[in-house]
Amino acid sequence: MRNAVTSGGTPSAASAHSALGEARFERFDATSAELQLEYHISGLEAALPDGSDAALAEGIADVCQQEIRLMRTTLLGLGHELAEQLSEHGKAPVTDQTTEEADERTWFDRRSAIRIAPTVFHSESKLSGYEGVADAKLVRATVETAIAHREVSIRNVYKQILEDATASRQARAQSRA
Repeated sequence: MRNAVTSGGTPSAASAHSALGEARFERFDATSAELQLEYHISGLEAALPDGSDAALAEGIADVCQQEIRLMRTTLLGLGHELAEQLSEHGKAPVTDQTTEEADERTWFDRRSAIRIAPTVFHSESKLSGYEGVADAKLVRATVETAIAHREVSIRNVYKQILEDATASRQARAQSRA
């Protein structure tokens, strides 16, 4: 970590760890800070009882929801643990973040199950212009924003998986015909 400042004896640098992820917050000066978030998703799988395209769509929706639940639980827990270590004294932040992400998954359609390979997500949020804002409140607001962005990104990835898996099935069916 760079030289973190303290606010009235309260640390302005904190880290949190869980079985599925880790987070680190550091305030560098009155107007700049950084929040790093990382979580790991082990492989996810959903059974496709009859192997149909409808079962495929349902299975992909299921693993999407599983990943969103794991992401939300992990990031909320990490954010809570970070916030507990930081000062609550100061203003509430008004966060306005723009996020760009690249997200992809490796998947396997076995007709009887859809399997998503393990994945890791890492982000670094450079926070500037939050003078007088309580670090704990800034962490909570930034984590909430990150969760909202991740949910959209995860849904988009699984939408693409469904399109790709459906196209792959159609191509295999045509090659057999």
